[in-house]
Amino acid sequence: MALVTASLMAAEIEPPEPVHKGLYFDLDVIKQSGADLSLWSPDNEENPWEASGLLEGDIMIAKVDDLRNVIRDEDKYWPNGVVPYYIAKDHFSQEERSRIRSALKEINDSTCVVIREFQKGDEDFVKIKGNATGCWSYIGRKRGGQVVNLQAPACLRKGTVIHEFLHVLGFHHQHSSHDRDSFIDIHWENIRPGEKGYTL
Repeated sequence: MALVTASLMAAEIEPPEPVHKGLYFDLDVIKQSGADLSLWSPDNEENPWEASGLLEGDIMIAKVDDLRNVIRDEDKYWPNGVVPYYIAKDHFSQEERSRIRSALKEINDSTCVVIREFQKGDEDFVKIKGNATGCWSYIGRKRGGQVVNLQAPACLRKGTVIHEFLHVLGFHHQHSSHDRDSFIDIHWENIRPGEKGYTL
């Protein structure tokens, strides 16, 4: 009973505004670019994270020093494998918050990582928001807090939430790995102009 009460109390503590909250939040500009996902449905052929208008669709970077398949900068690791998070209550319904928590629980159940509710004293944390366009995350830990954006309804699928939190844990997309050509064949002619991305 005491553990349940402590958990509920921890869930009520809202962190400060994250230092790292994305480079742009001008929804009008992004909507004009066609990246708005507020009307997305499961019938759409394109994955929601591919349409967010960022590096490889869903990676928010401030500079290009993060470009490796898995980050090697230990300063960007989460201490002891613990990732505190907070879901912005005014951005999601109770059912949507439950869906996000269910996806995070799957990471906890399948890995040695602990993704838990924000607690007083946590200096580095993830604030899950839905008020910007698209599904996106930074790569690894950012000091002072960071945003993961999950625009409803497209970004609230379990796989999408897990995908974005793998970025939080420090993973880039596998197809950007330096050794990717040993494992996959890329049909460059099928890639839109300007979307070829980079190789790590």
